[in-house]
Amino acid sequence: MAKSTGLDKISTKLIKQAGDTITESLLEVFNLSLRTGIFPDDWKFAKVTPIYKSGNKTLCENYRPISVISNIAKIFEKLVCRQLNTFLDNNNIIVKNQSGFRRNHSTETSLLQSTEMWLKSMDQGQINGVIFLDLKKAFDTIDHQILLSKLQAYGIRDRTLKWLQSYLDQRKQICMLNNCKSDIETIRCGVPQGSNLGPLLFLIYINDLPNCLETTHSNLFADDTILSFQGHLSIDIEYKLNKDLVNAQKWLSANKLTLNNEKNKYMIIGSQQRLKNLDHVPKISISGHQIERVYKKEALGIVIDDRLSWNRQNEEQCNKISKNINLLRKAKDYVGLDTLKIIGKIYFAARELALTLGYVNTRSVVGNHTRERQRITLGELRGSGIRTPFADTPEGMQPNKVFVTEAGFYSLVLGSRLPTAREFQDWVCEDVLPSIRETGTCTLPGVVNDIKGIEDEELRRLADIERMEARHELVRKGKLVKDSKAVSRGKKGGLAAQEKIRQTEKELEGKEFKVYEQEKEITKLRIKVSCLKVEIDVLEEENERLAEEMNELVDTNIELTEEVEKMKSEKTT
Repeated sequence: MAKSTGLDKISTKLIKQAGDTITESLLEVFNLSLRTGIFPDDWKFAKVTPIYKSGNKTLCENYRPISVISNIAKIFEKLVCRQLNTFLDNNNIIVKNQSGFRRNHSTETSLLQSTEMWLKSMDQGQINGVIFLDLKKAFDTIDHQILLSKLQAYGIRDRTLKWLQSYLDQRKQICMLNNCKSDIETIRCGVPQGSNLGPLLFLIYINDLPNCLETTHSNLFADDTILSFQGHLSIDIEYKLNKDLVNAQKWLSANKLTLNNEKNKYMIIGSQQRLKNLDHVPKISISGHQIERVYKKEALGIVIDDRLSWNRQNEEQCNKISKNINLLRKAKDYVGLDTLKIIGKIYFAARELALTLGYVNTRSVVGNHTRERQRITLGELRGSGIRTPFADTPEGMQPNKVFVTEAGFYSLVLGSRLPTAREFQDWVCEDVLPSIRETGTCTLPGVVNDIKGIEDEELRRLADIERMEARHELVRKGKLVKDSKAVSRGKKGGLAAQEKIRQTEKELEGKEFKVYEQEKEITKLRIKVSCLKVEIDVLEEENERLAEEMNELVDTNIELTEEVEKMKSEKTT
């Protein structure tokens, strides 16, 4: 369940819990908004959080803005989006070669359309000229007036058009970082990020791009655009592609969109023989910028090469699988240190588990595939008063380290399609889980945790007791046998000798029993001493940790005191 909230701080969880109470009120507000053609101003605010990507942290372009709007507004948008989608589908308005944000369409349908066309031309002995265009911040640079005029041209008029205009106008955003807020800024272009309606409005905006093309075939997935032309002569392909690039540039300029010239690429796709005997290397350019020729290109998550052999794609997948296998091997060595057993429940370290199963974005995957009750942090375990024997490892564990239950583990495994996932699942089910259920952990060879040490010590002492009892029994039986043999060999032993044997046997049994009881008590004391030593070690480590924290607090206090004195002196001067 989503935890993010807009500036109104109304979560989806709260909406769900209060659903029966607020449904009629929300319905009245939604209908009133549609009747009047006015979108509420309070729902136009967006909370933007910059997320660092890579590179220089002082440059804004190295951050990805994550926009969060009101959850109630998103519910309203979803209802409008559903009706608008029905209208567009019934009237066949969205072009067929657009696969982004549409029902029954995906990256697979987009790639299949393109590859089937290229393979068909290759079967006919032709070559394919393919251009991969990259639009720069396409969703954020849409002109509102142009979008409204296109909506009107497609038959969206009157109150609906007025409502959409109100939806786009006077939208505002505020940037939040480390509990600091920026000034409120008005958004004057683009579709709202994080909204349900924004992607559909973008499809309408870019829908007439293919109409400007004369000879090339276009394939679109949202703003990802591929232009293709098939022919026998490379010089003919060069002419046709450059001609339609001029048309595309005119359309982009008229619609106030720009290209990322550094990311635009082109490829010549054909059979090995045709590519080897290529008569001319095409020179493709747009607005004076030369487009680089590439021999492989990642498009919609798939690596395409110039012969459609899929060898490059297989290499990429093999490399990823190889990395995951290495992670799997490492996990086999270290998973014991990141596994907990608390009151009969087994917990797995979430991040290492997700990485081993081949997931990339581990945080979102753990959140999507596991429920809240399946996740718990080490800090929460400590705070619950439960003593965790794995709180300290050779590398150490952070308090915010997230663990998942056995149910969460299976959810993550079922969500992974990598071959390593099956191998990992078999290993965990056959080796790790039985070991954890039996001993409480699955550790490295030679690594013994506190509780395991106590158990081993106790088992050793119990074995000593059993050996002692067995030795006592053997001594007793051996003495009886020896005495009985002596009696049988004596000539005049008779009853007197037998009585003496019985008395001696009783005396020996009494003495040996006392010795046995004393040794047993000594063994019990040794076990208690061993347990106390382990507890002392744990307490000493805890004291060291508390001492370090105290030193840090003292240092912080000193720094704060110096800062206060400095401020006082500056104020005095």
